[in-house]
Amino acid sequence: MWRFTSNLTCRLLFLPKYNAIKPPRQFFFSDSFKLESEWNDRLKSPILSKINTNDMFYELDNQFQHFGYASALDLDLYVNAVNDDSSFDEVEDVVHKLRLSTEASNILPSTHHGLIRLYVKCNKTADLIRILDDRLNYGIFSDDYCTLLMMDAFIKAGNFRDAAKVSTFNMLQEDVSNPLIMYMSLYACHKYLENPTPWKDEDEEEKNDGGGEDDDDEEVKVRVKYIRNPYFDDHFDLVDPKHLLGKTLNLIGTNIVDHVGRSYKLLGLLLHDRFEQANDYIKTISESKETPILAKDALSMANNILDEKCKVDSNFKNVCDSLKELLNRSFSDAQLVIEDQLLSTVETRLRDLVKTNESSEINKQLQIYEKWEIHRGKLLQEQIARLNKEKQLAEIERQKQLLREKEEELFFFDNEDKLDLIIEEKEKKQEEQRERERQRMLAKTNAKEEEKEPEPKEPTLESFFDENIPMKLIKTKL
Repeated sequence: MWRFTSNLTCRLLFLPKYNAIKPPRQFFFSDSFKLESEWNDRLKSPILSKINTNDMFYELDNQFQHFGYASALDLDLYVNAVNDDSSFDEVEDVVHKLRLSTEASNILPSTHHGLIRLYVKCNKTADLIRILDDRLNYGIFSDDYCTLLMMDAFIKAGNFRDAAKVSTFNMLQEDVSNPLIMYMSLYACHKYLENPTPWKDEDEEEKNDGGGEDDDDEEVKVRVKYIRNPYFDDHFDLVDPKHLLGKTLNLIGTNIVDHVGRSYKLLGLLLHDRFEQANDYIKTISESKETPILAKDALSMANNILDEKCKVDSNFKNVCDSLKELLNRSFSDAQLVIEDQLLSTVETRLRDLVKTNESSEINKQLQIYEKWEIHRGKLLQEQIARLNKEKQLAEIERQKQLLREKEEELFFFDNEDKLDLIIEEKEKKQEEQRERERQRMLAKTNAKEEEKEPEPKEPTLESFFDENIPMKLIKTKL
């Protein structure tokens, strides 16, 4: 597990000890960005206002138990109707069951949004991060608005670790189209690198380890159908926080074409242990005609990352030393680096983006809420029509069966000969079926007998004599 001491933290960015743990001076988004009143208005809609969450959960659970699936629309209605912290276990349970059912692909975007907003509102950060990180069992993915909402809430609380985790989730989806998310991710990752804390909580680590120390000596064997060949995709299989943060910084830095993007791309390659790529990248950007190429504090951070890597694994000492020498030699000219602090530049750009785009993000999200409400009502009408049609067809089939039974009673004596023929035909078919089954079993038995080796026969008296001599002559001589 990645753990840093306070001294190492201070060395990373050359900051005084007290600055490493200072809370943020001010925040980015205003309170109006949360859209709390607009989001709560959903409970006044004609659909959600009629839902009793307890009854709805029992109905969903009953559908999962009897049919193995439930309607994605019903789940959406339930998740969006829950408005307090009394039903977290139930919400998580039905979302997990839907993910494992055939309706998983029909989950609505408003379901993802409603679950994330519920957990953020009730400050269930640890559970929310766990659900978002377990994409296989829950399949909850954040939209742009929820990503900004989560990171802003975590940054305001000084929880840069979970804000950085949200940025890595966005990296795994390879979505860097929103500039607000890009710069807020850079800010969260940089702030976390200033004062890194354990990436996972202790109770979560113990749960993943499978218990206490008493079970270490106990050997547990599990029967599996087959063994998968070991494979590492270097993306979804990443678990090391340095590698996750490094790949995040690399992806975002690639999409920012200036000294800020180049600085974070270099730091990302080093954190991800991509030293050969870092070596080639340093040579490439050092020949660039654009100035400045890097931020000065990025060089300091890069040197400290390399020093820390040498301490952790001495096998990389030669590689790290050569990279440090290349860095210092390539960027010795003061014109190639800028004195501005990297984090200050990111913070300034982020604040400018918030001032420019906050109102447009709010209006866009309000339009999405209206579309969701209309779409939900349309889906509900279609589902009601489909259920009514199924009921009508079932009722028609029941009435037809009753009519057939009534007809047999009324015309029994008139159709007695016909019924006898039907019975005779059925008996004949049954007899043919039994005969086919008997022949099949007989053929199977004969095949088994043929496979057996023939037993050796005892030699007869005639076998000792020439076959050409007649048997009568042999008997006479004897």
